[in-house]
Amino acid sequence: MARRSFKLPAIQDLSKEQEDARALSKLGPHLVIGGPGTGKSVLALMRSRRHQQDGDDYLFLVWNKLLHQASRQLFGENLVSQQWQSWFMQLFRKVTGESVPLDPVANPTGWRKIDWDQVTRTLQQGDFDAVEHRPYLVIDEGQDMPPQFYQALICLGFENFFVVGDANQQLTEEHSNPTTEIAPQFLYEPQIQADGLPVTDDRGLPILARVDEKGRKEPLITLYQNYRNSYPIARLAQAFCRGDPGNPPADPAAPPAFQSSVNTPLLFEYQEHQFERLIARVVKMADLNPRRLIGIITPNNRVRKRYVDALNRSAVTLDHGRPAIQTYASGQPAQLDFNEGGIMVINAQACKGLEFDTVILADIDEHRCNELLIDQKKRLFYVMTARAIEKIILLKRAGRHCPVDPILPTDSSVLERR
Repeated sequence: MARRSFKLPAIQDLSKEQEDARALSKLGPHLVIGGPGTGKSVLALMRSRRHQQDGDDYLFLVWNKLLHQASRQLFGENLVSQQWQSWFMQLFRKVTGESVPLDPVANPTGWRKIDWDQVTRTLQQGDFDAVEHRPYLVIDEGQDMPPQFYQALICLGFENFFVVGDANQQLTEEHSNPTTEIAPQFLYEPQIQADGLPVTDDRGLPILARVDEKGRKEPLITLYQNYRNSYPIARLAQAFCRGDPGNPPADPAAPPAFQSSVNTPLLFEYQEHQFERLIARVVKMADLNPRRLIGIITPNNRVRKRYVDALNRSAVTLDHGRPAIQTYASGQPAQLDFNEGGIMVINAQACKGLEFDTVILADIDEHRCNELLIDQKKRLFYVMTARAIEKIILLKRAGRHCPVDPILPTDSSVLERR
């Protein structure tokens, strides 16, 4: 088993903007926004470690099971954490004595969403001053929780939040815009000059601030610098960014200081008879760098199973033995090891917040897309491509209609085609 370097950075390794976010007071609500690779999740975990070291009652809330597991492994100790929705359901039952009200109409998978309107009515009608357990809340991927979630927590008397998010990475049907929906609830307001014009930063974006517990103005912190992706990958990711004006993408203007790359992102179109040979090359790629983790991100379960089966039956001569081949599908227990090199095959919706040394976007022709879904699909590709640290390859099958062709960049310096 080849172990990866998978750990939190030391405090001295943080940038000035990251240190400003890390050093925020433990009291009061805080919101930190930034694009992929700016260190939001790392800061949320470092915030949790600060609470743990100080003996505080805290809780780290995360969006999905796979990110939950990766966060616990990256934390490296006993992280006090839960998936946000299951935690809220438990909390609601504890304080009201009732189950969380659900939408009467289930989606095609049988899942019923929380009826947030009824949640709000129930909480507004009750007296919950006696709620005893109000830990410090650290919330990762905060844009994927609906605004009513934050309203409910504030109604229940929670005050100490540390939320990180990015409106450009919204993947769920119910979501929040950090600057326009979360920030006002945390009492952030636009700063106005004497002439009535908004105070802006050096990028021309309005500065939001709140008054902290000592009466000082505390600006909302925005992280700009990309510390994950190589320059070519950052450029590709930005090509898919919707560009929410209050949530700027990570800056790809210069490669991260700790790495450089000449690997231009590649779109490879393969014939069906080439598939097994293509899989063999992926296995050899993993064997060449056994401490690297390759993430294969698939559009659906059928494609995921196709790749997993092919990887497991591939018979190639290797120098380091068979690489670990791991997979995860929604509804399964999350039992993947992010500390280990090898190959991990997951569906697109599960990749949020994760990172891999190399990313392969498998059979992109299987992604559904039409005029009504273009923005949604761009957000998904923005998230998927930004998972890669060093290298990214997009695969599509030859001779098939590819619904996402219209959103792919045509500049060969951004995405090379073969």
